[in-house]
Amino acid sequence: MRTIHMLHSLDIKPEQPASTVRKGFKWADLVQNEEVELCVCSRDPENHKIAGHANIIDLWFGRFKDIPARLLRFEHEVRARDYNGLLDSMKKAYGKQFTEDEPVTIIVYQYKTT
Repeated sequence: MRTIHMLHSLDIKPEQPASTVRKGFKWADLVQNEEVELCVCSRDPENHKIAGHANIIDLWFGRFKDIPARLLRFEHEVRARDYNGLLDSMKKAYGKQFTEDEPVTIIVYQYKTT
């Protein structure tokens, strides 16, 4: 089972659909109903906490600036549920050099606790 690592808490309730945005296409090979682990951690490899599991609902690929607004409402980080908040979150995760022209993958999933 693959593990999706997150640098901040999951601001969602169990059984809610949620999403996470990742730079590039590393996660583009996930398939509908595939189960993944959700890990809340820091950049310190010793600090990992499995917060739950999830089943994949949908994927979207494209440039950051082309993200459909309808997908922002699922973002698991509340402050990133609008375009500017998400851009700020991506710069925090990937560095200030992250631009709106970057390719991204949006993973939409159904969250469930462990």
